[in-house]
Amino acid sequence: MAFRAKKERNVISKLEDSWWYYTVEKPDRSFFKGVYNDDMILLPRKNLSKIDLKGRKVADICTMEGLIPTIMCKSGASTVVAADSARPSVLKDPGVDTIEMNLRKIDYIKNLHGVDFYYEEIPEKVPAYAHLLGRNTGQFDLVNLSGLLYHVYSPMHWIGSIRPLIRDGGLAIISTNVTLDPTHIMQFNQKGELQMNLTTYWYISVPLFDYMLRYFRLRPIRCEYMKNNGHEYYMSVICRAEEGVIADPDDGWMENSAFHSWDSIWYGGLDMTGKAEKSDIRFKDGKEIDERSGKTDRVDLLEFTRRNPAHLYTGNHEHTAVLRLDDIE
Repeated sequence: MAFRAKKERNVISKLEDSWWYYTVEKPDRSFFKGVYNDDMILLPRKNLSKIDLKGRKVADICTMEGLIPTIMCKSGASTVVAADSARPSVLKDPGVDTIEMNLRKIDYIKNLHGVDFYYEEIPEKVPAYAHLLGRNTGQFDLVNLSGLLYHVYSPMHWIGSIRPLIRDGGLAIISTNVTLDPTHIMQFNQKGELQMNLTTYWYISVPLFDYMLRYFRLRPIRCEYMKNNGHEYYMSVICRAEEGVIADPDDGWMENSAFHSWDSIWYGGLDMTGKAEKSDIRFKDGKEIDERSGKTDRVDLLEFTRRNPAHLYTGNHEHTAVLRLDDIE
């Protein structure tokens, strides 16, 4: 027992010196401190809590230390896959955020919470679906892709890269920084005016975010958003995966482009079209469309922001970026 306790202390000591994205509670009720305020709401986690995961097959893309997969396991999911992108091999100094260190932290958290999930490192420049389906994971009832779209050169390529992973009728939680600009634009982070983070490139306007999701055959049905520091916002949307695009009646361009343009054929996530598995995953409350949306067929994201106030950045006590020992959702 003494040897075991000493070994555990050595593990914790090494982890103490590590950089943490999420805040994680230790057995002595102290914490490994992450980058966020302890009372900041984590919107993908709040959205996840609405979904009945019992017996479901789910995936978390860009998982960091595995907070979301841990919650997925504790919520009853039968199969959980977590994935992160490989860090660029050309970096002479990968810094504090390395796959190797993440694996140590993930193993520690899995043991601490008594959960088990698969972990996959997505190789450089390889689409997420190509790697995961190539590893015979099959498709999923739910895929979470949050906190990534503003960190990549092409947000559309990444939505396309996870789209074949979702079963028809399945759900996707997609979350990103947004602006309330009423036009269909992406604002570039010139001079670091949006964020000084060197890998933050884009803030997508809410109408464009809405359009992108529907272009990739994802119907927005639930939504949460919060005000970031400054004038920008963060939005998390639950979407239902469908076989076809979700175009407005006067939109004769979306379907043709989504299925027949050059980039859609290469990167549009069409690989499982016509042969996708089926899912009947549902919400805990038995409802489909967010009642706060004012619509019965889908959530219009910009109209949602006009009808509903944003969550506050701080002052929250549940569904935060803190993983506590007794958390179950």
